Amino acid sequence: MTLNDVAREARVSVASVSRVVNGSARVRPETRQHVQEAIAALGYVPNNLARNLTKQKTGTLALVGAGL
Repeated sequence: MTLNDVAREARVSVASVSRVVNGSARVRPETRQHVQEAIAALGYVPNNLARNLTKQKTGTLALVGAGL
């Protein structure tokens, strides 16, 4: 399941779906409602690995010890 699938179901652009998923305020309430309904109908769950790759952040902290 991808943003493209949700966009197709909601009959909006992928950019609009992305804005809804990311919580942007730049979405009309009607569009937000259509997208949320499509997300629920399709069972869409954002892929955190893919999101982290595009943002180039993982949210992971690595600790390296000196072997005392």
